[in-house]
Amino acid sequence: MTAFPTSDVNSPSSRLLHDLSSALKVSGHRLRPFIRLQEDLFLDRFDLDLLVAHLESRNARYLTEEEASSIETIGDLQRVFLPQAA
Repeated sequence: MTAFPTSDVNSPSSRLLHDLSSALKVSGHRLRPFIRLQEDLFLDRFDLDLLVAHLESRNARYLTEEEASSIETIGDLQRVFLPQAA
């Protein structure tokens, strides 16, 4: 995954970046795919579950337990919440 594009503010990746930046209280330019949610942003498992629930609600995309438990990085959030190009 690449960094979030910033040119189109209405793109799904820009909306996800905004949601993450707002929920995590972290500047969007610091959110890169390799950033680990627990180790780098100091989220505990409960915080991570709340973040996933927030993103599920905002994106009307509900994850399976397996998908949710596989999330460790910003890139993982991109993978599960952004539509894949065909």
